[in-house]
Amino acid sequence: MAKKDNFLDFIDKKNKALEKERQLKNKEQIILNRNNFKEMKKKNQRLLTRGTYLDEILLLGENWTDEEVKDLLKKLAVSQTYLEIIKQRKVKEEEKGY
Repeated sequence: MAKKDNFLDFIDKKNKALEKERQLKNKEQIILNRNNFKEMKKKNQRLLTRGTYLDEILLLGENWTDEEVKDLLKKLAVSQTYLEIIKQRKVKEEEKGY
């Protein structure tokens, strides 16, 4: 009978350990989801801010299509002015040690 009680105790402990593991995995997933949500909110805010700048500075209005905006940005990205700005940023970052 003692063997049976030991065996039942072992099964009970195993089940409790499995339940604890499941709870910890759930907590981990909740934390990961919360962090992902925070990062998504930061990204959305950054995109909204930058989109506002584009509308204000480039005077894009509603009559521009997404494709036209995309083409404009591609052309700006290969302009000499843009490339000089990128080069200056790299120099500053290297000076700061990034």
